[in-house]
Amino acid sequence: MPTPYIHGSARPVFKTEKWSFDPSRGLSITREYESGGNNLNGFANELMTDGIAFDMTRSNVRSTITTKTGGASGGVEEIAPDNWQLLGNEIQNSLIDHPDLHVALPYPILWTKIPAFSTSETGEEDLVRWMNDYQVGNPLANLFPAAGTDPNNYPAIYNEALIWFRLYCSGKTAYALGQYVLRHTVTVPGNPYSLRQASAISAFVSSGIERVYTTSQLLSECDATTVTYAIPVTVRSAILSIPVPAFYSGYLWGWRKLPVTMTSAAYNKVDISSEYCLFHWNVSRMYATA
Repeated sequence: MPTPYIHGSARPVFKTEKWSFDPSRGLSITREYESGGNNLNGFANELMTDGIAFDMTRSNVRSTITTKTGGASGGVEEIAPDNWQLLGNEIQNSLIDHPDLHVALPYPILWTKIPAFSTSETGEEDLVRWMNDYQVGNPLANLFPAAGTDPNNYPAIYNEALIWFRLYCSGKTAYALGQYVLRHTVTVPGNPYSLRQASAISAFVSSGIERVYTTSQLLSECDATTVTYAIPVTVRSAILSIPVPAFYSGYLWGWRKLPVTMTSAAYNKVDISSEYCLFHWNVSRMYATA
């Protein structure tokens, strides 16, 4: 095939620009360039060096490149959209923390003895003996009576303790537990972004990490001025409908905020995600409140 004679520029010539916006992903800009002949290799190398996504069609007659960028990379200031997910999670929790155990055996000092005696061959006898010995000088003795010597006549508290003890010794040291997790993801330009976005992202990243929020505090943060799109009404309603379990002294039924995760995304953007995990958190010793 003879080499075609090119009229016009062999350099990239800008043709069209298309804007697309999605409230969950933000703004993206598509630009089309063309040149006469097969002369866009240099431009393609520049785009790859700059990390800009593109599609190229080459021929000896006419070549085209279509670039795909976020708004900031395209020279347009854009917002930082938010994405909200309420996820169902499953965790393994210690049997000693089971709420039914706490109700049946309302003596925290007794909870620690179940794993302590589980390694002994005479663990059941040791547990009963300890419970008997614990009566001496104990102001709760009227609620925690002596066992006596006949296992068939043990008071209910002893039988309940042995049921949980045998469960623990049989290998059931943990139980599966459903847990809700709220994930908030904000999508920002990788570089550059405005001072307004920088301030919002800084607050989002550093605020409240490893603290436990009440549900009202959580929803208040989700409606903060640093959020572009507040949490949807449907997700908010689902959160408010989650049953609240019985109160335990020193514990808070709330949402612990985890450290953020940053992931590079399409169109030179970065997804910044933060998760809030709902659980009965020990706020008397282990976790701080928001």
